Amino acid sequence: MKSEIAIIVLNYNAYAPAIKNVDCIIDLNQGCDIIVVDNCSTDNSYEELKNHYNSNDRVMVIKSEYNGGYSYGNNCGMKFAIHNNPDLKYLAIMNPDSYCPQTNMVRELCNLLEEDQNIALIEPLMIEPCGRGMVYKRFQNGWKIPDWKILTLQRLPLVRKIFRWKDRYKQMEVSKNGKLAYVQVVHGSFFMAKKEVLEKIGFLDEKVFLYYEENILAYKIAKLGMTEAISLTHSYIHEHDRKNESLEKILRSEKIMSDSMFHFASQYLMISGIKMKVLKIVDVIYRRIIVPYSYRRNGL
Repeated sequence: MKSEIAIIVLNYNAYAPAIKNVDCIIDLNQGCDIIVVDNCSTDNSYEELKNHYNSNDRVMVIKSEYNGGYSYGNNCGMKFAIHNNPDLKYLAIMNPDSYCPQTNMVRELCNLLEEDQNIALIEPLMIEPCGRGMVYKRFQNGWKIPDWKILTLQRLPLVRKIFRWKDRYKQMEVSKNGKLAYVQVVHGSFFMAKKEVLEKIGFLDEKVFLYYEENILAYKIAKLGMTEAISLTHSYIHEHDRKNESLEKILRSEKIMSDSMFHFASQYLMISGIKMKVLKIVDVIYRRIIVPYSYRRNGL
């Protein structure tokens, strides 16, 4: 493993899309090392991945000690990559259901990082499936680091319709060459970062199992006086699983999101007192009333 670029692909019970993703990176000759981390899957993912890449010296398949979530699993991969390659300069995190269809995109993203020393990490434009069939649409990737008001509004759908763009950019600041849009936060499904920055901020916060990793990462980066960016000349496909989920599973996910939100609010935004009480009350109403009502109304 000699490349100065390493891509971390975190897998949990999804070895088929993970293989599709990694094979795509290899086929396009992106010129990087790939660390596949199996986050203690309950199926045979680790064995399937290990066997598939057994003869490929550019792909390393490792297994975490336990399923500690998105931050813990990706940290395992990043630290493994750094330990095994002292010449490493860039680290990318890529979900197993994300695909980069452009040749040399990984190297070109690194070049964009080098051109502006104030940028800590960069993400291509994200494209997601829209509706039935192979119809895709581009999303506005970047958003602002949420404050107490935004966190509260996110739990109030009716009120959020009025203020829905307050955490989004009506107009992004674009670089002089038109290649970059400067934002505070980008999606965590695929981004490239400078290794030295990730080391400086202590990598991802492992106290959140899932959700809010992007906001916490952006907060730490902003504290360094740096920013994040979106490449306007590159794009990647993020294929979400659109299968209907049970209400029970949705509520479990919402509880995890709530725990992460409160951690972000208390440990980073330093929210406490009456504001925290209001946020908790709104969150209870959201999870116990609004989510079940929306689920039944939509006939899920």
